[in-house]
Formats: sequence, C-alpha cells, structure tokens
Amino acid sequence: MGRLFPALDRRGPSAVTTPDFHLVNRSVSSPSTHLWIAALTGALIIVCLFAAYPGIDIFVSQLFFVPHEGFYLRQNFVATNLNALLKHLLEVFAAVSLVMCLLGLLPRFRKKARVWLFFVLAIVLGPGVIVNLVLKSNVGRARPRTTDIFGGDHLFTPILQVADQCAQNCSFSSGEVAMTSTVVFASLAVIWSRLSARGRLAAALAGGALIVLSAGLRVGLGAHFLSDTLASTAISALVVLLTWRVTAMDRPPAG
Repeated sequence: MGRLFPALDRRGPSAVTTPDFHLVNRSVSSPSTHLWIAALTGALIIVCLFAAYPGIDIFVSQLFFVPHEGFYLRQNFVATNLNALLKHLLEVFAAVSLVMCLLGLLPRFRKKARVWLFFVLAIVLGPGVIVNLVLKSNVGRARPRTTDIFGGDHLFTPILQVADQCAQNCSFSSGEVAMTSTVVFASLAVIWSRLSARGRLAAALAGGALIVLSAGLRVGLGAHFLSDTLASTAISALVVLLTWRVTAMDRPPAG
C-alpha cells in the first residue's frame, strides 16, 4: 500500500477521506470569483434591460439631439477635440504597451514583461478581436446619427438583433469605450494591491469617470447608443479578468 499510496503511510487514512474545506471556501470566496460574478451579472443585466426596453437607447440619444440640427455635441469644439484626444492617447498607450512587451524579450526589460503582455493581450482580444473584428463587422447595427429617428436613412435595431442596416464599422459595440474600459480595468488590476484604501477609492473614481466621459462623448456625438457603450464596458471587464488569469498576473514572477 505504501508504494501505491505513500500519502497513507505518512498522514494516515483520514488525510485521504477528509476534504480540505478551508481551501475550497477560500477559492469560492476569492476576489477573482467575486469579480467574475459581478462582471457576468452586469453583462446579463445590460442585455436583459435593453432587450426588454429598447426605447431606452432612443430616449438617451434624444437628449443630445436637436431636430433639424442633429447631435449638438458634433458642433461643440471641446467635445469633438476631447473625443479625438482621448482616442489618440489610448492608441499611443496601446503602441507603447506593444513596444514594451517586445522589449521584454531582452533580459534588461524582462522583469516587467508580463505586465505589458497582460495589457497587450487585453487590448487585442477585447477592443481588437471581439468588438471590432467580430461585433462591429457582423451585427449590422446602424449608428444613431444614421437612423431615420435622427435624420438618417437606416432603421433602428434593438440590442441582440443582427441587422443589415450597416456594412462595416457599425454601432454595436463601441470600440472607443471598449478601449477606454480595457485600459482602465487593466491599470486598476495592476496597481490595486499597491494602493491604500484611500488610493483605491481615488483610482476607482478616476477610472470610472474616464469610462463615463468616453461613453458620454460617443453617445452625445451620435456615434453610439447607450447599450453599445455599456456592452463594451462589460466585454472589457470580462476580457481583463480572462487575460489576468491567462498571463498568471495573480502569481509572483518566477525566479
């Protein structure tokens, strides 16, 4: 018996028959598990709410629309330039992340390579593949400013419905908000353990404000419906959680 089950000889039969409940409880109640539950619940609420009440999208977009004039933020110098600035800054961050990830192949930069790999994978998978390549290219949802409700020629499409009202670079979901949310969530994940309670609150509020700003600009400019922006935020949260696990960011670096 000792050769086949050496643990029996060292620890006794009770070691085999008694489960380690405190390890199971720790796994179930871990912060990562809570975040997964929160992200999945949020995504489900968004889908169910806008599927049941698609008029919410129209109502919110109408708040930024003036008949015979269009979406008034499109004529606002501050809004249009702030939107462009935010987009360019995020693109620069993505480029820097890629460069730093590649530099991680060199011994001098290897210590931080996993962090930059985490950023790159999250950006590529979330805003890149899921949002731009899969959703925006195939769902066919027309942008608000191109629908007949807001002076365009295309029909409004509720969430979860695949349509033919847009051929490419369509409304669902928002690439800019997905990029903003991904960078915010990934950055918070990286710095969270190093912050005090007050620092965490400040970082969470600042990150949340940035996401709200990005979403508000996209809706206000008539580029996206509210559900587009919320869907991108939920997708980004799930992608960041996934890439955090894939890149083993929750484990100390080897060596």
